[in-house]
Amino acid sequence: MNNLIVEGPKKGLDVIKKEAEKALASLENQLNMPVDFPVLVRLHESRAKYEKQLGRKTQKWEVGNTSANGTIDIIHPNSFKKYASRPKSDFVKILKHELWHTFAKRIAGKSAIPCWLNEGMAMCLANQADQYQNRRGYYIEEGFAVKLSTAHGWNTYANYDA
Repeated sequence: MNNLIVEGPKKGLDVIKKEAEKALASLENQLNMPVDFPVLVRLHESRAKYEKQLGRKTQKWEVGNTSANGTIDIIHPNSFKKYASRPKSDFVKILKHELWHTFAKRIAGKSAIPCWLNEGMAMCLANQADQYQNRRGYYIEEGFAVKLSTAHGWNTYANYDA
């Protein structure tokens, strides 16, 4: 895919780029929408470098981010054990989750996307939704959705380590 650029440490970069290409092709197929826009994925070897790029402190569960311009910043899978609350095996799902956000930004243009819809679609398309279901069968507690309606609320109240 000519529109996909993966930057980061050279070790394992080819393997990660192939996984990113497969994830992007899968999303193209699921959404019936071609990638006719550039996608940049930047891999970070440490949380400090990741946070410096984002310009803010992050929570331990947060290992990937898609910026307003569609650039994806993500902690390198080889650094998950040290800097993430998730196993290295979750990397491709997290990458696909972030790739959805590039599509969402493209689809919505300058319009706002409700966080619950954007994150819900990302989780479903990346096959992550089942891991967030609780004992009662709900994904979130009653009355909790209001707290998740903004990006700040999502980052503050969504507890992925629970």
